[in-house]
This record gives sequence, structure tokens and C-alpha cells, in this order.
Amino acid sequence: MIARFLLMCIATAHCYKLGTPFQINSQVMQWTQLGASGNSNGFVVATTVIQFYNPDGTSRGSAQSMGSNEDTIAVASSDYTIAAQRHGYYLSAMFFDINGLPYGHLFQVAYISNPSTCTNPSVATNPTASLIAWGMNSPDSVAYFRLFSSENGNPIGNLQFNVTFKPMLSFGVKVSASSKVFMACFNAGNHITAQMLSLEGKWLGSQFPVNDGADAESFEVASGSKASLVVWSVTGGPLAGQIWGQFIDLNGVRIGGNFRIALNEAMYPSVTSTTTGFQVVWSRFRWAFSQSFGERGGAIGTEFMASHFTMKSPTNYPPAVASSSSSPSSNSSILFVTSEPSGRIATGVPLS
Repeated sequence: MIARFLLMCIATAHCYKLGTPFQINSQVMQWTQLGASGNSNGFVVATTVIQFYNPDGTSRGSAQSMGSNEDTIAVASSDYTIAAQRHGYYLSAMFFDINGLPYGHLFQVAYISNPSTCTNPSVATNPTASLIAWGMNSPDSVAYFRLFSSENGNPIGNLQFNVTFKPMLSFGVKVSASSKVFMACFNAGNHITAQMLSLEGKWLGSQFPVNDGADAESFEVASGSKASLVVWSVTGGPLAGQIWGQFIDLNGVRIGGNFRIALNEAMYPSVTSTTTGFQVVWSRFRWAFSQSFGERGGAIGTEFMASHFTMKSPTNYPPAVASSSSSPSSNSSILFVTSEPSGRIATGVPLS
């Protein structure tokens, strides 16, 4: 698998320019979810290892392993970075400072009694708190959460808390963070629901529906300073091959209705918040495409191609997206991560 990176500057007129490839790491990877996140100091990329990058695409430090070079790592960044990985019977996590240096040690979040029924973890963080979520589908479908202090990595509260679902969590649980609240999204039986969560780990309000009609499959969520955006793919029925979205304000109230983002065999969406809104990326016919959106809705410009070459396997290696900005008032740099067909060594391409 070869991953390439594209940085995009967002301004009044969008501009895109690919740079030259550089190697991320030499790990031979099995099935993995590509992951990326960003903060004011650059980007972090997660494959089966973690690598930090400066805003110009140059690497910072060496790749970090979390004990397994075969399993997916979920990653999220604010002033701090949290990474979580499920490997065998354990779900583990690790914290990094803004420079990408680990503080504390790799620690166990949970013991997974039946790994085959556990969904991949999802993580969210802001400067105050960090949230880890995962799902279990036996014997009931349960979404589990653990909350930690971002500053020192200590648990907030002593026990994990959970939510039980019927039918099963077919596509797991996803979490995102703004500076004020967390949002948790659940896909149970191809229907997405969401609920807000305080930084102290208390549920706010009740669960509410996100997608109104067609069955939702793979989905992602990101939160900005004014709203969150949930994106999902539809692979069955008359809307098959389309990407849809829903904006939700920070009080858990939907902004408008469901809206279509992409069609024509679009699948596997990913989303990140930026200083001007949100950036969505998805795969189509083994290529990656992307679209910008405002802070509370509305497309900015038109969709554009976000990959150099055809992807190796968008089913196993769907694209990812992250943003970095030195301050809330400056433009974001956008990082796209896509797989390419020339091998299984992760590499990257910066944008100048």
C-alpha cells in the first residue's frame, strides 16, 4: 500500500499543488484504515504506526509503534494527540504532546473478551479531555466510552460508560470533539443516531436521528467551532453509490436536512473541520475526490480530484483527510491520504 498526501490551501480562491513523494515508513501492512489528524503544529498520520509531520510535509521524529504492526490505529489531535489501537484481546492507547513526543506509556483501556465482535476504536480530543469509543456486538450491541484528561492522560471517572443497542452496531461508533462538547454517533442497523456528551462525561439531551431515509453504511463525523458534520455512504437501494451529510449544531440540533455530497459510485467518506468549515473526501472508481463546505452548511466551490493515481483498493484502504492551521484566523492546510497501487510501503506527497 502506498499512501500519498496532498496539502491544499483554503483561501478566497482555492489552490492545489502536489509535491514530490517521500517515505512515511517501511512497515509491511495488512488490512488497515488510513487515518490522519492535525493541529497547529502540523499533522499526524496513522496506518499501523504513527508518524508526525510539519505543516510543510517534512517528517518530525521517527515512526511510533503501539505494539502491533498489523492493526488499525485511530488518532485525533488538538493541543495533544491521542492514539488508540485494538490488538488481540486488548484495546490500548497512548498520548503525545504537540511536538509528537509521547508522554506517559502505552496503557490498556479495556480487555476485549471476544475480539471478533469488537469494532475499531474511535477517538476525539480537545485541550481539556479525550474520548475513546468502541463497540461490541455480542451478546448485545454495546457502545463503550472512556474519558481521559488530555493534559496528563489520567482517567476522568473510574468506570467506562456504555449504551446498549438493538439491532447491532453494524458500522460501529464514531466520536468527535469541539472546544465545548463531544458528539457520539452510532450506526445500528444502517441508521445513524447521535448524542452530545459533556467534557465531564455526562450525556446531554437524548439520542436523535441523523439519516432520515436510505441505509447508511460507512460513516464519519467531525466537529468545528460552530457545528458538526456527519457524512455517510449509501450502498443499497435507489441512492446506492452516493455520499450524504447532515450538519448538527453544538447543542445537538440538526441544521437543515440531509443533503447529497456526491454520487456516481461514491463511497467511504472521511471528513475534517477547517478554519473555514469542513473538508470531505471519498473514493470513486479507485480515485479520491473532495469537496469543501462552510461552517454551518453550503458547498464551497465544486468537487475536485484529490489523488495522484488510481488507489490500490478503496475498499480496504479508503482515503482520509486532516487539516492544520497555526491559528483560528489563518487558512488551513489540508492533508489527503490515499492508497496507491505500486506497493505496500507508505509514502507521502506534500503540497507547496
